[in-house]
Amino acid sequence: MVTLGEVEWLLHAFDHFDSDVVVGKEIKLGCTQCATIVVMLNGESFALHQGMVLSDFLQGRGYAPDQRMACAINTKVISKADYATIMLNNGDRIDVVAPVLPGVLSTL
Repeated sequence: MVTLGEVEWLLHAFDHFDSDVVVGKEIKLGCTQCATIVVMLNGESFALHQGMVLSDFLQGRGYAPDQRMACAINTKVISKADYATIMLNNGDRIDVVAPVLPGVLSTL
């Protein structure tokens, strides 16, 4: 199923991208005219403005700052203390998981 965010990004891509940038769900380039980048969150792509930090992106996706969770960018686990200083880059793959039972993690 295609999400609304993917539809909006594709419409944007037709207006601004220079080359064939989407192959399946793999994103090859960011926007060349309006500084838009694309990141993946738990396997779903999102277009956002360049310069966004991890904490703002997660809050925009509904994650609370005090929520118990772990986050990794490109398989590197990020300390919660660094969420407000980590700037997202085009092509970043963000994974968020949270404990549901002792010793069991669930993708949020």
